[in-house]
Amino acid sequence: MADNRDARALACQSWFGYGRWDAPYWFVGMEPGGEDDLAWYETWLRLGGHELCDCREHHVGTNYTKWHGRDRPPLQRTWLRLIQLLFGYKGQRAENLDVVSVYQRDEWGSLNGETALPEVSAIRAKSRATVVNRNAFRGHRVATLRERLEHYQPEFVVFYGFEYTSIYQEIANAGFDADGYAWCGSTLCALVRHPTGPNNPSEIRSGKWWIGKGHEMRRRIVRDEEGFRARAPEPANSPQHLVPVRKSSSVETKRCASKVAVGQSQRIISQVSLEDSGYIARYTTAESKHELTEILRDWLKCSDRPTIGDKGNFGGKLWIVINLDGNQAAGLNADTTREAVAEYLEQAGALGADVPWHILLNQKGRWNKLGFKADREATPGWYCYLRQNAAGPGQI
Repeated sequence: MADNRDARALACQSWFGYGRWDAPYWFVGMEPGGEDDLAWYETWLRLGGHELCDCREHHVGTNYTKWHGRDRPPLQRTWLRLIQLLFGYKGQRAENLDVVSVYQRDEWGSLNGETALPEVSAIRAKSRATVVNRNAFRGHRVATLRERLEHYQPEFVVFYGFEYTSIYQEIANAGFDADGYAWCGSTLCALVRHPTGPNNPSEIRSGKWWIGKGHEMRRRIVRDEEGFRARAPEPANSPQHLVPVRKSSSVETKRCASKVAVGQSQRIISQVSLEDSGYIARYTTAESKHELTEILRDWLKCSDRPTIGDKGNFGGKLWIVINLDGNQAAGLNADTTREAVAEYLEQAGALGADVPWHILLNQKGRWNKLGFKADREATPGWYCYLRQNAAGPGQI
């Protein structure tokens, strides 16, 4: 095994932080806080030396258990505000600090969680005044972060710390507007102050501001996406029609409208936003199982693609968001196949779209996989998962 100095040098180049790249929510910071302890990098190397590692495993492996080692660990000040922003965005209650504490301990920056926590620099520093080589491998790291962002296209990225605005714009490959927002493909990028910045206005020091920022980001996504979620006008003289709706920096989205004859007229029964490639537009939201059925039926008619989304190098990324009863949400992944969609639609046609789905064990032993078959068997090619794990088997 490499010695400590080798581990530190490797980390400067190759270690980006915590979590998983295919997570839907990213929080990009300037650098990790704390003493520049060589054991910090050696633990990362011992855990495999990957670009991202598990936050809890790394801290506990370094014998630093303050943020992860109790039933209700104290809240790390930066993480607290970022988690409150995330909860606000998701519509979860963020005022209960016990809930935030447990999320910090178990989910924040987890290899199996919903967040990625990359840093521009890998070198720890107690403050911005601490002298460390922050420029080590800067060009390589910025280019890598940009490549990962463009490839994985998370739902949002929060960049925190105004001092790094120009670097964050390089990563997003876009300039922030007057409100601190930019789009990188289908990803909303948000620029905010560092949660513990010494010159922060008083309102930014409160949890209320960060929760409100999460709400604002949700509204921003809805506002900017409503162009392709709005119903297209009824087209004429064609059973299928593609209407240009919204053009982002990377993908043109079109709407496919299916029709059925009603006497001498026609009516639109449903519409699905398609990319030029024939995939369903990423992060299309179905407000019910019935609406999901309409979306998938239209896609099957309008596209000949083998999967609902672009698998790229990783097909397990969230593609369609499904809002279910009881304030629960599920996701249908990009690699869900035509065959599985056809089987789902066949059952929905026979039994109705609102029949209960069954909560199944996934390959990692978590109760979050959803199956639609009455016999509780999984359907090959149907990759649908709850956004929050269930405690055990059940129906939804």
